[in-house]
Amino acid sequence: MTTRVSNIQQQNQMLQYLSQLQSQGQTLENQIASGQKSPTYAGISSQAGQVINLEATQSLQQGYMNTIGTVSTRLQTMSLAMQNISSIATSFQNTLANSAFAPNGASVQQTAQQLLTELGSYMNTQDGSRYVFSGNQTSTPTFDPTGLPNPGSLATNVAANYYGGDNGVATATVDNNVNVQYGVTGNNPAFKQIVRVLNFFAH
Repeated sequence: MTTRVSNIQQQNQMLQYLSQLQSQGQTLENQIASGQKSPTYAGISSQAGQVINLEATQSLQQGYMNTIGTVSTRLQTMSLAMQNISSIATSFQNTLANSAFAPNGASVQQTAQQLLTELGSYMNTQDGSRYVFSGNQTSTPTFDPTGLPNPGSLATNVAANYYGGDNGVATATVDNNVNVQYGVTGNNPAFKQIVRVLNFFAH
């Protein structure tokens, strides 16, 4: 089963899976230590005669836990970057509002140029050696400003100009037959919009 969930749902779901697996892992450790399948007769299944390799099962559960830990760290990295990107959008919105009745073209342009550079830095956020917003092209920088139109245009599909990734969505196996798709790509409409606006005012 493969599910696609939002960023907040992803983090909550990862924590839920991690809690379940930690509980299962503790049970397996107890079983291995005691040599028992269950501490009571009630816990013995109808298939008690089947040989079960507890060590292999524990290794599998640990693998799931490691995957969840990696994904959780990656989601936290992406979440922090997106918070900073949101702050950039808010900051420039305030700049435009403050300049509405006392326009200063040079000041707005300089601010847009500075924020566009900061935006590119956050969009090129890495988790180790992986660019987290590049889809499956994790070795390729997400944002490359050299292809952006000059002068800028509010009607241009700027993603084709700056985006170095693909449309791939990361998938992680977090439990038996449970796959979770997670992450955001740098050609997301929200990213495209802020790049388009900043690039327009930067030139």
